[in-house]
Amino acid sequence: MAESVVPIVVSETISTMNDGAATERVSTRVVTELANRKNVDPVDLPPLYPEVDLDALDSLFHPSDTGAVSAIDRVTFEVLGCEVVVEGPSRITVQSTATETEPRLVK
Repeated sequence: MAESVVPIVVSETISTMNDGAATERVSTRVVTELANRKNVDPVDLPPLYPEVDLDALDSLFHPSDTGAVSAIDRVTFEVLGCEVVVEGPSRITVQSTATETEPRLVK
C-alpha cells in the first residue's frame, strides 16, 4: 500500500518573516505556529507524519557537520488545512486554507 505524502514545493522566493529563535528546530517552530493558528496547544495537534517528515524539514535548514548550509531558500506545503511556508528557522508563515465549511480544531 502506497503512503499518502503531501508534496513539498521548493522555491527561491522569500515573502514573509516571523520572529523566532534561529537556534530552535524548524519542526518545532512549524508545530508551534500551526498550534497558534489552530488556537490549540501543540500537544493537541494530530501527528503530522507521514504527511510531513519533520526530520527531513529540519535537515533542509540545518547546517551539516561540515558547516555547509542547504541551497534551498523556501519550502511550502499544506497540512491540517493550512499552508506552511518555511524560509528558515525564524521565517515561518502559517496561513489557513480551510473554508468555513471545513472542520476546525477546537480546544
